[in-house]
Amino acid sequence: MENKCGIAGLRFQIAGSAGEKADPATLRDVHEFVRLLVGHILARGGGLSVTAGGESYLEDGTPRIFDWTVIEAIVDYYEHITCYWPGNERKSISINVYANFDGKIPETRRELWACFTSLEQVEFRRRLKIEENFGHTLRDEQSKDGDILITIGGAQGVFDLANLYKEKNKNIIPLFFDVGNKASQDLSGRASNDPESYFSCTNPASVNRLYMNLQFNAIDQSDQLAMQVMQIAEEIAKLQPSKAEIYRELIFEELNVAFVSLQQRQYMLRQVEDNYSGLLVEVLNAALKARGLRAEEQKPSGKSPTADIIKGDAGGVGELDFQIVNVATNELITICEAMVIRDCNLNTDKIKTHLNKIFGYDLAGLPWNFIINYVTNEEFLDSWNAYQEIIQKLEYDYPLLEIRPIEKIGNANIRMISSVHRREGVTAELIHIFLKLDSKKLLFGKDE
Repeated sequence: MENKCGIAGLRFQIAGSAGEKADPATLRDVHEFVRLLVGHILARGGGLSVTAGGESYLEDGTPRIFDWTVIEAIVDYYEHITCYWPGNERKSISINVYANFDGKIPETRRELWACFTSLEQVEFRRRLKIEENFGHTLRDEQSKDGDILITIGGAQGVFDLANLYKEKNKNIIPLFFDVGNKASQDLSGRASNDPESYFSCTNPASVNRLYMNLQFNAIDQSDQLAMQVMQIAEEIAKLQPSKAEIYRELIFEELNVAFVSLQQRQYMLRQVEDNYSGLLVEVLNAALKARGLRAEEQKPSGKSPTADIIKGDAGGVGELDFQIVNVATNELITICEAMVIRDCNLNTDKIKTHLNKIFGYDLAGLPWNFIINYVTNEEFLDSWNAYQEIIQKLEYDYPLLEIRPIEKIGNANIRMISSVHRREGVTAELIHIFLKLDSKKLLFGKDE
């Protein structure tokens, strides 16, 4: 099999099922296509998200689902992989299963299962608990692991899985095979008319051109069709924004919603910085959970500005306001520092301290971080204009390269701007957010 590493690091999920009255010959051709497709994925450094359990059949014994065909193909092609999965964080083949899956494995598949689970690059990601043993829960776990969903046939479960991938801004390649069940055929029509919703990359139209050229009626030429699907996957991989860019857009979107919610609920707050951030984290997490992310309040991190003069048990470790992590991998994505601006006359030294604190907290050198300013004075716009002037003139621990405007603003009471800095030869972005809170609606409290 041809060796190209164009999809290295992307994990695929092949999902769907055939109807009870599917044509056996056509379905056997589709199984052969799936087997070859798995071989091409592995040969190019891709991974797979799989599940296992029971198996249903047509009257002639042809399996109606593709899970075991995928597993069988992994075992068959595994020793021939020459383009390996990059990095050591995760293994290339992940398994998510129901709580009682092992009791449903057919006897004819048990030897295959034992061989499959012994492979070095296979790992169990999640076995559901009995109380959460629902199809949607399993599909949600699968959508966290997968990067590209390939659907064949299927029913309501395939629609649900596709929606979960779309919610996470991931890619879907629906295949239009006549196998009785019609979900994938319906998704195929939607993808053709709305490629932006199915191909999450920088140029969905380019991917769609390749997609429209797929010859689904040539299923008897399985290897050629599998190669065409791989061309689509490679185009998606080539046009993928960086992981940092994906996270940035995603978190921007959810933060905007959370800011509006915080402003609507500000009457619940005391005028204390940590109180603002606590409610913001609560609101933000309700949205981030579906994205596989989590905001965490005040984790010890980095070196505080007072580290050189304070020699307590904390050892100079600072307290950032919150950080956002990937739930599955515990990867740190971004950190946030916050401060309250109550006076109309802005304190330049305080602003400088807070901005440089965030660099001190960020030991990893993340591509971008946030500073949130909770503004409770009566001169929001004047304070914003003064703040912009201050951040352009400050001396930073890492040199300022440029100031960039940010146009994606949800409402009149939010302002954003970006400062780009040089850090160890690469750029580091600091996103400054001004959030207006009406001091007349806030409960009285001490500013900290």
